[in-house]
Amino acid sequence: MIRTADLTGAQLDYHTARAQGIPAERLKIRRVPRTDTLICVDLAHPVGFTSSRVERLDYSDDWNLAGALLEQHNIELEVNTDTKRWQALYWRGRSMYSYGPTPQVAICRAVVRAAFGDEVEEVAVCE
Repeated sequence: MIRTADLTGAQLDYHTARAQGIPAERLKIRRVPRTDTLICVDLAHPVGFTSSRVERLDYSDDWNLAGALLEQHNIELEVNTDTKRWQALYWRGRSMYSYGPTPQVAICRAVVRAAFGDEVEEVAVCE
């Protein structure tokens, strides 16, 4: 298990996609060839001319994806000037704050926490 507050990168993107309703069997965490970079991909949405390329889900870095979450979930976002951390407030019956070094990470952590709670399963990397 991994704390929602500690999620980053591909793990955060994976769980954000799950919170958005994408089934786990469509999602994989893969290593980008010749790098140590891990990404979350949606196997059901090929990109380009070959099915070997799949859609990268980069919620925690892409403002187009994170911004849509902000609006869809009516999340309030602000920066804490003392700590230089972003905080996202998610209202769902009760208020829940989630934090991150960037606004996108704070938004994603808020969405994941609202959907799954304070801990989630760590996902294995597909080689």
